[in-house]
Amino acid sequence: MKKQGGKVLGATVARWKERGFIGAVLAYPLLLFIVFYIVVNFNSFLLAFQRVDINYNYVFNGVENFKQVFSDLVSKDNRTLSLAVINSFLMFIFVTGIGMPLNLIWGYMIFRKWRGTAAFRLIVMLPSIISGMLMALMFQKLMYALPSMLKTIGIDFPHMMTDPNYVFGMTVFYSLWTGFGSAVVMYPNIMANIDKEIIEAGRIDGCNSLQELWHIIIPLILPTIATFMVTGVAGIFNNMGPNYTFWDTSAPPEATNVGYLIYARVLRNGAAEYGYTSALGLCCTLVAFPITLLVKYIFDKVDPVND
Repeated sequence: MKKQGGKVLGATVARWKERGFIGAVLAYPLLLFIVFYIVVNFNSFLLAFQRVDINYNYVFNGVENFKQVFSDLVSKDNRTLSLAVINSFLMFIFVTGIGMPLNLIWGYMIFRKWRGTAAFRLIVMLPSIISGMLMALMFQKLMYALPSMLKTIGIDFPHMMTDPNYVFGMTVFYSLWTGFGSAVVMYPNIMANIDKEIIEAGRIDGCNSLQELWHIIIPLILPTIATFMVTGVAGIFNNMGPNYTFWDTSAPPEATNVGYLIYARVLRNGAAEYGYTSALGLCCTLVAFPITLLVKYIFDKVDPVND
């Protein structure tokens, strides 16, 4: 009995040591989560119902901030906010609708080690290898200088960094280009983990490359695609693209999105904008949250693993 009691006591001590180790490991990330997510977001929620008075004190403002957000959204005279909302959705649609299929195709080409893919991989990885700020500044300076350079040889090239007809397209193009790097690395690595027997079975059945990608590869990596989609939808209003690097706090309205608008307003006006931008952020969350859940629900339904 003593021996059995010793075993029980030893097992209990070992269990508590294990729990203590796990608790010590999780304590720091848990603290970061509490401070930088729960506390910060709760404070943002409170700020949405406050304003800063002339003495820089926070006073209760009711729902006035939300009324101002709604007024700016439907205003016909000042369309900055409405354009920002539209651009945020368009940015997601273009970057996802164009970028994800290309990432899958190019990732498949790299996975299959087709000729020329090594050089292509280096090109699309350049934005990830070089500092993001440096790459954006190089791109910006090039686009500012390009019209003058081409004019010397008789080519009329538009000023894409200042022309309202092109500024939004430039942010989409740059976001697409810089977004290829991580996906083109990730997709081939995930495809390489697929059981080779499954792929060989498809080849025996006569699958060509397109059929193999569509009927075998994509269904098997669908959870990864779903992760990209869900996180992309959740960040629709957070992604400000290269706007700040290109134009500092004075981006053209045609290129502005919600993420940049909030960031630029706070930088320009400081604490005076906390109430308005917090209310705007809360409204964006109320819009993005159900869309994110819907997208996740759709992918869970179409995922063959869940059938």
